[in-house]
Amino acid sequence: MDEQVRHFLLERFNAGDSIDQAYSDLLPILRGRAIPIDADEPEPEPDFVAYERAEGSGPPRFSDRIENYASREDDEDRYYLTNIRDLYNEFALEKFNKLKENGEKVLKRMTDILQLITLRRITRAFSELANWFEIRLERVKFEFASVVDEQWARIDITEEREDLSTSILYLQHRRSVLVSYNGRNLTRIDNRNHKEIAAFDLAFILQRLEQPLEELKFRIKPYEKNDRKLFPNLGVYSIIDSILRDYVHPYQIKTQCLNFMFTREQRFKDIDCEDCLDSENLMCILKYLEPGTLDCLALRVWDDAHVVTGWQHILTLLKLLLKCDMCNMIIMRPTILVTEQWKRLETLDIRDLYVFKDWARFTHLQRINLFSFSVREVRQARLIFKHFPPRREYQITVEEPMNLPGIHRAYPETNIHHVGGFPERINMILERYFQKPIVMEFTTNEVSVHVWNGNEDHLKMRNFLLNKFKKRVPIRLAHEYLVRWTSTLKYDLVEQVQPRVRIGNLPRERCCFFCEEPFEEFEDNESDRYRLTMVRDFYEEFADEFFASIENILQEKVDNILQLMFCRRLSKRCSERTKTTKTIEIQMEKLKVTIYPNKELRIYIRTKREWGRIIYFPKGPDTCIAYYWNEQDCPKAGVLYKTVVKNRMPCFLAASDLTFLIRRHSGILDELEFTLDTWRKTHPLEFPDISALEVFDEFFQASAKKCLETIPVQKLTFMFTREKRFQDPDSEEWQDSHALWFILKHLITENLATLALRVWDDKEVVNSEKYREKYERLKQIKIEGRLKMFMNDTITAMDQWRQRMTLDIRDDLLMKDWQQFTHFLEVQVKSMSIAEIDAALAVLLRNLTDDYGIQVDTSLPLNAIARHFQDHERNDDTLTIARTSFDNLIPVHIDFGKYRISLFVEQLL
Repeated sequence: MDEQVRHFLLERFNAGDSIDQAYSDLLPILRGRAIPIDADEPEPEPDFVAYERAEGSGPPRFSDRIENYASREDDEDRYYLTNIRDLYNEFALEKFNKLKENGEKVLKRMTDILQLITLRRITRAFSELANWFEIRLERVKFEFASVVDEQWARIDITEEREDLSTSILYLQHRRSVLVSYNGRNLTRIDNRNHKEIAAFDLAFILQRLEQPLEELKFRIKPYEKNDRKLFPNLGVYSIIDSILRDYVHPYQIKTQCLNFMFTREQRFKDIDCEDCLDSENLMCILKYLEPGTLDCLALRVWDDAHVVTGWQHILTLLKLLLKCDMCNMIIMRPTILVTEQWKRLETLDIRDLYVFKDWARFTHLQRINLFSFSVREVRQARLIFKHFPPRREYQITVEEPMNLPGIHRAYPETNIHHVGGFPERINMILERYFQKPIVMEFTTNEVSVHVWNGNEDHLKMRNFLLNKFKKRVPIRLAHEYLVRWTSTLKYDLVEQVQPRVRIGNLPRERCCFFCEEPFEEFEDNESDRYRLTMVRDFYEEFADEFFASIENILQEKVDNILQLMFCRRLSKRCSERTKTTKTIEIQMEKLKVTIYPNKELRIYIRTKREWGRIIYFPKGPDTCIAYYWNEQDCPKAGVLYKTVVKNRMPCFLAASDLTFLIRRHSGILDELEFTLDTWRKTHPLEFPDISALEVFDEFFQASAKKCLETIPVQKLTFMFTREKRFQDPDSEEWQDSHALWFILKHLITENLATLALRVWDDKEVVNSEKYREKYERLKQIKIEGRLKMFMNDTITAMDQWRQRMTLDIRDDLLMKDWQQFTHFLEVQVKSMSIAEIDAALAVLLRNLTDDYGIQVDTSLPLNAIARHFQDHERNDDTLTIARTSFDNLIPVHIDFGKYRISLFVEQLL
């Protein structure tokens, strides 16, 4: 029984269950029950005693936070919480010591991270071990509710490249704290405050980060209808501050963005106070963040509309509104403005009505995000800019559309441009005595602010076009913007400003592997105020400078990679530069090509910390290309500006760009994926057109010098369709599988470690009127190979297919043809029935020469397997049977685990 209980608890530990959860599941079993405790029976409450630190023992340490489980005074219970704690401590030390011995210092799996956070409370030994590891997360969010009748805190942590977060909830229940993970695994901690427990866990997470967070967010639970009209207690910020002070060295926490929330409680407590004490809460977090890494600060104010209009505060609110406009707003205190973190900010996000726009303190920024920008606020900004001009050009992005006609009426001297009868842009120049004027350029949702140099025509025009170049505005559109911009000036520029001398002539002897891709020819129009070719020359100059800046530096920033892709299409000269310069290399983790039903294609680019995409979509006979980079931060990136390539289909341009990216990639690419967009209701009931794969094949062949195996990739993910099967239902051969040949033949065999195959989900299409009859006829044949795809002889004869690697066929529409799989190292499938296991062993035992593995997504029916194979041996959660290879009589041991079947060939001397 003891060994069974140990095995039971080990399963719970590996599943990530907490000690209390394992105790609750184990208790009914120990009491002779086959099922968990009924809902109407009282659930056993584990007694929990938190470790109390001795007084006068100095500042607390993480290793001091050990939570001891006490024994229950119930003779009926055989295993007490203390015993479970000891076993969990043994399991945890064994698991994490093994990770440490293997040098796995950085934990990436959420299960391991949660166990590290929770189990460090068991004993001092594991607490000290936990401090050796580092964790990799993308975002951390701390949210809390702190009013009289609701006390809780929650930490949401998000893994790298994941959208869904894992939540740790700390709920105050009388004198105890209930901790749960994603709504389960309830743990109770007695004689503790939930704020302290949550703050300690947050400090541990922030201290053990392996790389900077994308965002660290603090939020207060929104006011709800039945809540009491009170401000929440923000004491948790002070608790976090006191804990970080003990554990974190100055500037140790690395995050790219801090998103923080205030309340206005102090404003309504002291109406005559000139200093905004509410903003001081920000210092509890800001002072621990690393300057330079922190480039964005987002500030929000808790929505207190129902609280301040209550009888306790309504009179104070009226007094504040009568006193001045800014008296009811949050203003940054001087203690914040003098910090290095504030001085080195790049972006300030204050999309909130109650954060004061202190323009005199914003001159060092590069980007400001606002919720609204009224005519009155424009007037205030104008007055400030005249005395405190921006140190560099910066952009103001406004969420609500601005009132351009109202701004023009308030300042008639401004120039307003209309498109289709609607205002599109306003140019405003702020004159200053004996100083350079300030230029403010307004569009519906954006304002550009910079200092004007009225005497250097070349610099003015160059800076204007450089800004458009960095935004990837096409040459023709940049020329239009230049003409409109200069029409607003009070004085003319020199009529033809020439760019600086170009970098020396470039060699052009190398052949172009872009299949004679066309480049737009620019011709000047005599009626144009500024020549179009002049703008092209400026762009080529900017491209030369950009190429020079990235040479001999491995490029891992998606923005630079997209800028490189933009530059190579500017002109033939720029394309030649990208081909002849061998010192430009990029570093990517994954390239993904998605084919859409309307001839649209998308290339996704992922590096270590960023992602971007290039979209190719048809517009008549032409193709438009849009560049996106970190869409969550820049939702409009790539929408306004599209590069148009004349008389070329999207598949040709996408194939050209993909070939270029692969050629410029340094080292072996982690993953290359070709997939099809999921069918949607707006799509036609047809199979997607995959003829673009033939175009990719042509470009890959054109770029290869001597051999076809040219692309170093560790993993290829590929998606098929079943279109040809339904066009010719009587065919014995799967012609659809031939599509893989267009890509697989170009991969370097020795580098290929994983091949993942999928079939497009066509259930809506095959049940349509066009294909329903053929679909029903194929189902009646009842031959598995007629509906489920298998590889044809062309694929199975390829060297790449015969490579000893991992095959991933976790798809219900792919057939498990073990005759084709005998040479693989491992095969990954969704499920395996008893009949499928027999079929697999019948083939594998006839051909097996080396160890083999089958990984299964859904758990194997071990009990059924044990009944099927009577000669098995059972060891914990593993079944073992012994067999002999049919051909060479070599002993083979077959292990059945919960999610894996392993075949071990005994090596004979």
